[in-house]
Amino acid sequence: YLYLNYEYKFVLDFHNAKKFSKLPLPDFSTLANTEDIPKIVLAIGPERGFIKDDLNYFTDNNFSPATISKSVLRVEHALFAALG
Repeated sequence: YLYLNYEYKFVLDFHNAKKFSKLPLPDFSTLANTEDIPKIVLAIGPERGFIKDDLNYFTDNNFSPATISKSVLRVEHALFAALG
């Protein structure tokens, strides 16, 4: 699994999650070149949400839960909302 060595791993979830914009992300405007950009993975699930086994898998692999909205978004909208 390629994402296991990523520096930042997030899973979008509504339960017990911090707002995505409040998470500790690097300031990309200060990075000197593309080699300095950290690897980030963002797991976006189906509109009905992840099942418990999926969430346990993410937790076991050190993903931080994050939320981007109080309402359920379509996957394609969640992607754009997360990326700003």
